Amino acid sequence: MKIRSGFVSNSSSSSFIIDSSKLNDEQKNILQNHIEFYLELVKKFKEKGYELNDWEQKIINCGIEGDEYRTTESDKWDIELKGNDFYCETIIDNFLLIDFLELLQFPGIRNRQND
Repeated sequence: MKIRSGFVSNSSSSSFIIDSSKLNDEQKNILQNHIEFYLELVKKFKEKGYELNDWEQKIINCGIEGDEYRTTESDKWDIELKGNDFYCETIIDNFLLIDFLELLQFPGIRNRQND
């Protein structure tokens, strides 16, 4: 029988950079308040009362395990403006921020790293 000792983790970390000069003020606000914006979008989708289109479903799937009801402010990524770049990083990437921003057609995303 083999026994494994030491630190074992099923979580992952992620980080990427966004060139802030390519973002307008609305995009900067969305980036810095991404969970709040996500939850507002999901609420609007659900209030429509009809079947979601593909884009709307992809937005919802950015939440924890595709379940918008499990996504909270505690899932927010750390985002810091350094010079002309926003550094986005998280220890546990439950919320799919980069997918969310790509669906919203954010420009200037680079240096995507996943562990």
